[in-house]
Amino acid sequence: MPDVRDWHAYQATLEVKRREEKRRERLADLPRVLDVTHKAQQVVDHPGWQHFADLLATRMAEVRASRATYAERMVNGNEMGAPLELLKLNVNKCDAELAGLQYAATLIPQVIATGEAVRQAAAGSADRSRVE
Repeated sequence: MPDVRDWHAYQATLEVKRREEKRRERLADLPRVLDVTHKAQQVVDHPGWQHFADLLATRMAEVRASRATYAERMVNGNEMGAPLELLKLNVNKCDAELAGLQYAATLIPQVIATGEAVRQAAAGSADRSRVE
C-alpha cells in the first residue's frame, strides 16, 4: 500500500515533468523570438530610426507642454463648469497620448532586450543540458 513517501516521490516526478515541459515550450518558441529580435534590431540599425526617435521625443515635449498649460489653467484659470471639464478632458487626452508615445519609444528596445535575455537563457540551458 502506498504511503506518504510514495506520494512525495510521485509529486517530485510530476514536478520534474512539468519543468521539462516548460523547457520544451520555451525551446519551441525560441526561433520565433529570435526572429522577432533580429527584425527589431534591423529597425534600430536603420538610419531612419534616430529620426523616428527624435520625432517621438519632440512630440512628447509638445504634449507635456500642452498638458502643463491645461493643468495650470485648471488650477489658476477662471474656467468653471463645461470649460473646466473640457480642460480635464484635455489633460486626460495628453496623458493618454504621452503613454502611447512612451510605449512606441520603448517597444523596439524592449523587444531587443527581451530577445537577448531569452538568447542568453537558451544558451545557458543548452550548456546545462550538455553537462547533464
